[in-house]
Amino acid sequence: MKLDIGCGAKKQEGYIGVDFIKHEGVDIVCDLEEFPWPFEDNSIREVRAWHILEHIERRKFFDAKGGPCVMSEVWRILEPNGLFHVGAPWGLTIQYIQDPTHCNPVIDRTFYYFDPRSPLWEFYKPTCKFSAIHLIRDTVNGNFELMMVKNV
Repeated sequence: MKLDIGCGAKKQEGYIGVDFIKHEGVDIVCDLEEFPWPFEDNSIREVRAWHILEHIERRKFFDAKGGPCVMSEVWRILEPNGLFHVGAPWGLTIQYIQDPTHCNPVIDRTFYYFDPRSPLWEFYKPTCKFSAIHLIRDTVNGNFELMMVKNV
């Protein structure tokens, strides 16, 4: 199973659409800032988060104290070696700043805090571990795309 979280009305073909508003194409209505999400542990092959993480309250994106958060939920529901595909505007660019609903600036290096091979992981040592963080595209319109793999 593949999820497109925060898909709005633009769910990708082949994915189950998850959003907190029942747009056309949304299959499961779910507030991504409320935990746990309605999915079993290790049950999802891929999670696509396309222009949603910048809308998630910072403490709900990642809780340094180890509480439930979006990153720990993605890790929980992904099957071993499952893929987490992220697209977002580069934090603090004009593309990020112009939208009044953006509250969580992220950049590619934000996700290195979840990779135990990175020195940044040592700051918080989150239990939701990902590896093989690859920047897929640095687009000219101020967005980036990256892929991570659930580390077990």
